[in-house]
Amino acid sequence: MVVSHPYPTFLAAVVVGKKVSKKAVTRNSIRRRLYGVLEVLRRDYKLTGVYIVIAKPEIIKLTKKAFTTTLFTEIGRALK
Repeated sequence: MVVSHPYPTFLAAVVVGKKVSKKAVTRNSIRRRLYGVLEVLRRDYKLTGVYIVIAKPEIIKLTKKAFTTTLFTEIGRALK
């Protein structure tokens, strides 16, 4: 789930709770991947605003390509 709010610069926060994975290593890995995709979006698409990304448990089952595609579509929905 992605929540956005208009703002003149780009700010992002990622939340990966224990419902996603009990292991901190896995949660941190997902968090780093999400921040990486958000950085690419910010740089390539000149995004501005405040974004909060809340990871759901289903994110563990996604491949890297599906992971990126899902985040792109969720951000697109949040921008509308």
